[in-house]
Amino acid sequence: MEEKEEILDIMRKIRFEETTKIVENKLGEEFTNEEFDKLQETDFVKNIKYLGKIEIDGKKQDIYLIIEQIERINENKKKVPVELQKYVTENLEVLAVEDMEKKFGIVPTKTELNQEEKIEQLKQLDKQGILDLNELETKIKVELAEIIGISLNEIEETKELDLKQKIKEPKENNTITEEQYKGMQTKEETLLNQNIKGETLETKLGLKEKGITDGIKLVRVSSHNVNKYVDKKHSQVDSFVVIRKNGEKEVLGEDILEPDNKLGTNPTQENLTINNDGSVKNEKITSSYRIVNRKDEYLTCGYDETFGKEIKYSKYSPQENKYVDVELETQRTHIQANDVRQFMKDKGVGEREAKKILEEDRKHGECPKKDVTVIDTDKNNDSHTHEIIKATDYIPNTKITWERLAKMCGYRGEGSIEKTYEEFISIKKENFEISNNQIINKMEERANEYFPGRKQRGE
Repeated sequence: MEEKEEILDIMRKIRFEETTKIVENKLGEEFTNEEFDKLQETDFVKNIKYLGKIEIDGKKQDIYLIIEQIERINENKKKVPVELQKYVTENLEVLAVEDMEKKFGIVPTKTELNQEEKIEQLKQLDKQGILDLNELETKIKVELAEIIGISLNEIEETKELDLKQKIKEPKENNTITEEQYKGMQTKEETLLNQNIKGETLETKLGLKEKGITDGIKLVRVSSHNVNKYVDKKHSQVDSFVVIRKNGEKEVLGEDILEPDNKLGTNPTQENLTINNDGSVKNEKITSSYRIVNRKDEYLTCGYDETFGKEIKYSKYSPQENKYVDVELETQRTHIQANDVRQFMKDKGVGEREAKKILEEDRKHGECPKKDVTVIDTDKNNDSHTHEIIKATDYIPNTKITWERLAKMCGYRGEGSIEKTYEEFISIKKENFEISNNQIINKMEERANEYFPGRKQRGE
């Protein structure tokens, strides 16, 4: 019975998450009640079914079938309802989809070699389901109607889930006293006003919207210590406390940072990590929290090479199902290198930024010189490259080739192109704001200082 109730809760959670996704894809994050009601006439989750278990990467995982209706434009430019079925895990990882209009059958969402085996396992599951959310809820409503003596129609009119507004829950006790805080053996501290991809950490966390308008620091503490004093216990090993200007200490609850359900309560996986010195490595994490008011953005903690643990800002790539972490400055860590500070200062380039960074990382493989400049999305600041720079290639956004620039700088013979490229990148790293044409002018001016009276522009 307990297992059935647990699966029922999971199916409701999946319905909520999938409905939210449909609404946000169509209407964005802000919409009126009228817009929501209108959308629910055409685009909605019809049902969730629990199908059973299959083996994924050597582990048995529960599989759920999401049945949703979406509105499409057909070849005659008419709006038509289409049924889409998705096979997902408890953590909403989509394994395969089935478009009932196009009749392609079950199609995997990934291209790994073992996908055929997964598809065969999915085909063996009975689509009628072991548990059916609609049937279970109807049964519950009938029983409830009988108990309280009202009609089933009256029960149906009372919505259990209202996505148009957030459910107000009793405010949890998250404030801790100075004495309690001192006994926690506090760990790393990081500033809330630091820049993270074009925003402050305070803004990303949405603290002001939650009434924390005077936060100064974010502190990592042990959940074991925190759980002695808060109403709702924290499941992960690390928790976060905000230090306010007035000295108050506020433990951040799940309305701001919620446990990352993709990784479980004790994550031990390795994430691609940009360290404060600019180096790039795969490092293990010990906790991961999703920033509630941000999409695919997280705070994680993991062990530092020198100073113990470190606090990291993390971006998740749904396409790669992987994370990119960046170490934050604390009172125990190295000061961020200029390249890392610039990377954090630059506004993100969109939801696929993490995917692009992971792709660049793969290009460099196990390169010992790999740093933030070669995996970020700025192609003009790379400290080195594994790609062959052709002499006849034009320098981006200029009318000058690398060969011509080499001559302008007085470089000749073997290695002249590589030397030119390295000098170009060195200047770019000193000043990210200047254009490529300005860098060329600067390099030419340097050459003219060494060789006064020489002809201009490499002629």
